[in-house]
Amino acid sequence: LSLSLSLRSHSIHPFHPEIEIMQSTALAFLLVILTALAASTASAQASVVASAYSPADGRAAVEAALAQGGAGGVHLAASVAKALNLPLSKAQKQQVCDTVKPLVTAKGESVAFPACGMASIANAEGGCGFDVSQDVAERLAAEAAESKAFVSLYVAVNAIIDAGLAGRYAAQVNQAARVIASLVQQDGTFGLSADVAQPVTQGTPFTGGLGLRVLGRAYALAGTTDDTKVAIKDAVKVAELVELAGNSKTTVAFPPSSSTLGASTISAAGLIMLGIAELPAELVDGSGVDTRAFAARVATFLAEHKSARQPMDAFFVAHGLHAAAKLNPSSPIAVAVADDQQSLLVTNVVGAALSAADQPQIKVKKAVVVGDKDAGGEAVVTDVALQAPAYSLSGVMSKLSAAAGVYKLHLRVSTGGESVKTTRVLKVTTTCKGKDARVSAGGDQQVDLKYPTKSTRGALATEKTTKAIKVLFNIDTDIEPRQLFVQLQHSESKRVTSFIATKRAAKNNKSFKYGVAISLASRDVLESLSGPGVYAVSVLIGDALLESAVSWPLVDVDLSWLPVPALETQQQLERGSVEEVYRAPRPEIRHTFGASESRPNAFFSLIFSIATIAPFVLLILYLLASGPKLALPSSGALSNLVFQATLAAILGLYTLYWLQLNVFQALSGLAMLAPIAILSGHRALRALAKQDKQ
Repeated sequence: LSLSLSLRSHSIHPFHPEIEIMQSTALAFLLVILTALAASTASAQASVVASAYSPADGRAAVEAALAQGGAGGVHLAASVAKALNLPLSKAQKQQVCDTVKPLVTAKGESVAFPACGMASIANAEGGCGFDVSQDVAERLAAEAAESKAFVSLYVAVNAIIDAGLAGRYAAQVNQAARVIASLVQQDGTFGLSADVAQPVTQGTPFTGGLGLRVLGRAYALAGTTDDTKVAIKDAVKVAELVELAGNSKTTVAFPPSSSTLGASTISAAGLIMLGIAELPAELVDGSGVDTRAFAARVATFLAEHKSARQPMDAFFVAHGLHAAAKLNPSSPIAVAVADDQQSLLVTNVVGAALSAADQPQIKVKKAVVVGDKDAGGEAVVTDVALQAPAYSLSGVMSKLSAAAGVYKLHLRVSTGGESVKTTRVLKVTTTCKGKDARVSAGGDQQVDLKYPTKSTRGALATEKTTKAIKVLFNIDTDIEPRQLFVQLQHSESKRVTSFIATKRAAKNNKSFKYGVAISLASRDVLESLSGPGVYAVSVLIGDALLESAVSWPLVDVDLSWLPVPALETQQQLERGSVEEVYRAPRPEIRHTFGASESRPNAFFSLIFSIATIAPFVLLILYLLASGPKLALPSSGALSNLVFQATLAAILGLYTLYWLQLNVFQALSGLAMLAPIAILSGHRALRALAKQDKQ
C-alpha cells in the first residue's frame, strides 16, 4: 500500500504491468502479515482456567441457598443438588421438605404466588413427593393463562412443568409462551409486562436468559407456534449483549407489584448459557450466534467466579458451567496441580475427562523459585514437555533435584492450533526428623535422648533455686523449619505453654541445632505457666514445606513449687483445680469519679446575670433617648467603610466561634481579617486626624 501511494505521488501510472505486479506483491505481503496477526489473536483466545467446578463447590452452593431460606432458597438448593447429582443430607432434605409442604398443599386464600411456584419446583427436584393441591395447581395455571407480567409467567410455566402438570395445563403453557414471545425485543431481551397500561420497561440480559429458558422448555413440550420459534431465534441474540466483566447488579421487577428479583452479571451469563443449552439445535443454528465460542467465554467467566456464595449467583454458576460443558466440552480447559504435587490434572471446566483429540500439549517453559516476597528468581527448569494424559511432573522434579520449595511453573498450553500462557504453583515438600536432644534442669537433673524416644527415668526434679530449664535438640532436614517450639503441658489441666526455639548452630550436612532456655526466674514465664504440677516437655516442628509436622515428647519436669497467685483463697482452690484458679478472672477495676463541686443557689446566679446585662441595656436606652446621629467622616470614606465592615466581620466571626467553630478555625479567620482591619483603621484614623486639623 505504501508502494502504491508512493508511485501515485510520483505520477507513475498505477496500472502499468510491472507496477501492478509490485502492488500485488505488496498486498500479498500485507495479507500474510494480517493473517499472522489474526492467528496470533486467535491463539490468545485459547482459554485455560485454574480449576474445574468440583462437588465441593456444588455443596457450598447448596449450603448458601439453604442459608437464605424460604421458598426461593430451597428451590435454588434442590435444583443445584439435582443438576450436579449431589445427594442432600438428611437435615438438608428435611429443611427443603418442611419449607415446601405448607406451600404446595395450601388451599383457598392461603395459596401464595410466586412462593407456591418455587416450592412446587423444589418439591419435585428435592424429592419430597408431596401432592400439589388442586388450588395451587389451578393458581399456577391461572397465572400462566392470565398474567401479563413476564417474571410471573416464567415462574408459573416452570412450576407447571417441574410439578408434572404440563399435560393437564398444556393450553395454559402455550398461552404463556405466546405472551412471552410477544415481549421479545430486537436485541434479544424481553419486556417486563404485556399490559398496555404498564410503562414499557427496557429488558436486560437477565430477562433475555429467562425468556430463552422458558420458551425453550415450552417448545420442547408441544412445539408451540411459529411465533415462538421466531421469538426464540431472536432471543438467542441476547448472548451478544453479555459483557463478561465485573459483577454489576440489576433488578427485575414483578409488575405490577413492588416485589423485585435481584440479578448480577454472573446470574445473567449463567442463565443465558443454561437457556441456550436446553434449546433444540434447529432453533439455535439459524440464530447466527456461535454458541461454542459463547460457551467457552461464559464458562471462563463463570469459572473465575465459582466461589461466589450469593445464592442466586452460586445457582447459575453451577447450571451455567454444566450447560457450557454440554455445548463445548473441550473449552475452556482446567489445568491444576494435583494434590500430591506429582502431576497436572487436565479436565474440562466441570472436571470431566477430555477426549484424546481434545487433550492439550503442555510444556513447562520455566520454573521459578517463589521467595518470601513472591519475587521470582532465576529459572531453575526450562522447556520440559509433559506427556498426555498423565501430565506427570517427574521430569520437572528430576531437574529440581527434589529441592524443597515453592515454584511458579510457567506453562504453555496448546490445543487445536491455539495456545495460551498460564502459571501454576508447585510445592515440593521434604521430610524432617529429630536426631538427639538434651534436657537440663540444673545439677544432675539432665537427660539425653535419641529420636523418637521419650525418657523413662521419671520427672526431672526442680527447686525454687532452679534458674532455667534448658532444651537443646538436633534435627535432620533439607530446610530450616519456620515453626520450632518447645512446649510445656500441664499434666492436670492439659494446658500447653509454648516457647520459641532458636537456631544454635549453622547447617552442617543437613543438620540443624536448636534450643531454648526457659527462665524460671522470669515473672512473665511463671505467669504463662499453669501453676504448680508436673509438665510434659516436648518439641514441635512444622513448616509449609514439610510433609508432616514433627512432635517429639522428651521428658517430664516437676514444677510443684510454683506459687499459686496470692489473690486466690483456699476456698477457691477447693471449688476448682489449680489451673481454674490460676486462670480465673481478676476483680473488675471500677473507676470512681470525684463528686461535683457545689454550685451557688440559682436565685443568686440570676441576680448576677441581670446585674451584668443591666449596663448594656441602660446604654441602649440612653442612646435611643438622646437621638444620636451616625455619620462617617467625609474624608477617607473608603477606608472608613472597609474598617467598619472588617469590625463587623470580626464580630460575626466571634459569634460563629461561639456557635460552631473551633479555636483553630476562628484563629484562621481572624488571621485573615486582622491585617485588613489594621491597615484600613490606620488610614481611617489618619484621615480623621487630618480633617480635625483643617
